[in-house]
Amino acid sequence: MRLHGTIGSTKVLILVDSGSTHDFIAESLVRQLNLSTQLVTPFDVLVQLSNLEIKQDFYSFSLGGVDAVLGIRWLSSMNTAQTNWNEMFLIITINGQTYKLTGVSLAPSKYLNIVKEEGLEISQPALDSKSTDIHHRITARRKRLKFHRIYDPKSSVNCSKASKGPPCTGFVEGMAPVFSRAAWHCAWHLIQNDLVHGWGMDMKLGYCAQGSRNVGIVDCEYVLHQGKQTLGGPSANKTSNEVSLAKSRRVVDTRIEIRRQSTSELEIFKQRWEKAVKEDKDWIDPFFSRKPMHK
Repeated sequence: MRLHGTIGSTKVLILVDSGSTHDFIAESLVRQLNLSTQLVTPFDVLVQLSNLEIKQDFYSFSLGGVDAVLGIRWLSSMNTAQTNWNEMFLIITINGQTYKLTGVSLAPSKYLNIVKEEGLEISQPALDSKSTDIHHRITARRKRLKFHRIYDPKSSVNCSKASKGPPCTGFVEGMAPVFSRAAWHCAWHLIQNDLVHGWGMDMKLGYCAQGSRNVGIVDCEYVLHQGKQTLGGPSANKTSNEVSLAKSRRVVDTRIEIRRQSTSELEIFKQRWEKAVKEDKDWIDPFFSRKPMHK
C-alpha cells in the first residue's frame, strides 16, 4: 500500500510493505534533503503521514517508484493493524489513538517524472492485477517494471514476436491516456464529431507519437479498472426474471443497440483512415518502418 507523506516540507510517496524486513529510504531523496548517513548504521528520519508523525530508522537504498519503504520492522512495532486491501486503507492504534491511513495507487507527480525521463509522448497508467475486463493485455501491470512498451508474450494470445503495431506495441486505451502537448494536438484531429463512441481511435493514437518508441504503459503508477456495465438495458444488472419479463414486452436492449452503432462507426472510422493514408503522398507508417521494440 502506498501513502502520501512529508519529510520536513518535502512531499514523499511511501510504500507500506509487509514483505520488507526493514525500512528503507531512497538514496536520491537522502541526497536531495542532505540527510546525514553512516555506513551500515541506520538513522532516524521524521515522517509525517496525514496527522500521524513517525520517527523511524531507515536504510539508504536505491528505490524505484517510491521515496521510502515502511516494512515489517515498523509494522511489528504496533500491536494491532487492520488492513483493507480492496479499499486500500490501514487502521493502526498508537499510544491509545487510532489513525486511518488511506493508500494511493497513482501519484501524478511521480507519473509525470517517469513520462518525461523516458520520453513518452503518449502513455497510460497500467491496470492493476485486481482489475476486471482487461481487453488488451499490453495495458496490464507488470509489477517488476517501471514501465513497458510492448506486450507481455506470456499473457497474450493475440500478439507474437513478429507483431509491430497496436495493440501489441505503441498502444494505450482510451480510458486514461496521457498526452504531451504535441501528441494531443495530433490526437485532437483524430476525433470525429459525428462518430460519438470513438471506436478505433485507440488503435491510431500511437501514430500521434510517431511509433512505438514514444508510447508506453507506466507500471509503477497504476489504476484499478472495474468492468461494470453502466449503459443500462435488460442485460445490465438485471435478475433472470426481469430479463425474461423485458423480453416478453419486447423491450429494446440498450447495450445491443449501442454495440451495433459502435461497430458501424468503427467501420466508418477505418474507411476514413485508409482514405487519408492513400491521399497522403508522403505517408510513412512509423510502426512498420522501424525495427521491433524489446522492452
